[in-house]
Amino acid sequence: MYRNKLLIFLLILLIACFFIINVSATEDPIKIGSIFPLTGTCAKPGTGCGYALELAFDEINENGGVFGRPLKLIIEDDEGQPTTSVNAAEKLCVQDQVVVVIGPFNSSCCLAHKQVTEREKCPQVVPVAFASAITRPFNNPYMFRNILNAKTIGTLFAEFILRESSAKKLVILRENTDYGLDFEKFISERVEEETGVDIISIEVYNPGDTDFYTQLTKIKNLKPDVVVMVANIAESSQIMKQSVDLGLDIPFYATGSSATQQFIDLAGDAGNGLYSLSFTEVHPEDPPIKTEFIKKYAERFGVSSDMFSIATYDAAYIVAEGLKNLYKNNNEEWPENIAEFRAKLRDGIAEIDNLQLCQGKIVWNKYQESATDVYFIQWQDGKKVIIERLKAEDCVVPGEEKL
Repeated sequence: MYRNKLLIFLLILLIACFFIINVSATEDPIKIGSIFPLTGTCAKPGTGCGYALELAFDEINENGGVFGRPLKLIIEDDEGQPTTSVNAAEKLCVQDQVVVVIGPFNSSCCLAHKQVTEREKCPQVVPVAFASAITRPFNNPYMFRNILNAKTIGTLFAEFILRESSAKKLVILRENTDYGLDFEKFISERVEEETGVDIISIEVYNPGDTDFYTQLTKIKNLKPDVVVMVANIAESSQIMKQSVDLGLDIPFYATGSSATQQFIDLAGDAGNGLYSLSFTEVHPEDPPIKTEFIKKYAERFGVSSDMFSIATYDAAYIVAEGLKNLYKNNNEEWPENIAEFRAKLRDGIAEIDNLQLCQGKIVWNKYQESATDVYFIQWQDGKKVIIERLKAEDCVVPGEEKL
């Protein structure tokens, strides 16, 4: 008798488990789109951003997804090319019916495809692209950015250069993109406010160029006190090597990509002495989520994370938090159609306030941008040395505080 009851109990338990497993297996995943350069000149940092998303969404899904629903990442390679990026956004928003887009890496790509995400009323979280026109003026409520904009960064960077170098004559060497043009504009504006300090030349090159001897020879003859370089990794590392070839004994100050391990791996000894802007470095005040991410990323992918992968990891958790807010605000139900889902997810992301992530706490300003810590580093003997750190709360321009 006892054995029969036990067999019946086990049979019922087996049927119940089978039912639960099948319900879980048939639960529709929430599709998350992403656009990054997995090939082309920005492939290394772009691939790192893809790794960060993979890690984040695996963590979220291993912990039950968002209120029981798994998240499915669909990542598109835009090759760092605006036209390709537009096609990627069209595919994700129209064909794949994703509820949100994370990315891209390049400002020119974002400016090209943001008309697609705006037209489709699809929320977008931008963790890397700097160009001010992505979020300014504020005319697209579906666009969010968890990184500082070019105006704020350019101004802070110019002030650091002036403090650190006491330079009177500066040259800007930049790529011929929206990213390069934005930084030229805002760095120049701040420098020109200083009496007796001048930008004596602006030298331009195209992304993908490998020969910079013409520009560097001209710079050498101009004899500036400082060269300000606005460049991505492939070009900045070559520029530093060729400047050594020409015997340029001039301090170089560079924007963010030059603060990555990939840069110094490519530049070698030629990178030593370079000052660079950075948005994340290992620091005693780092929150646990950041130290855990750095450790997990290195163990899983066998390479070090950088500021771009960390910002992208944060973007994934911004999306997850927005989904949680959506579900709670919608009477603990998921919207039935894509248009409603996107609109309510947009509201859920906008509702985020003081969420602690790797780069700091997410607090949206009136442009739906969140400030981050800013670091200024110098490469010394192949290692980064932090020269100065600005906390996120000190990187908010007056009048741009929290909404």
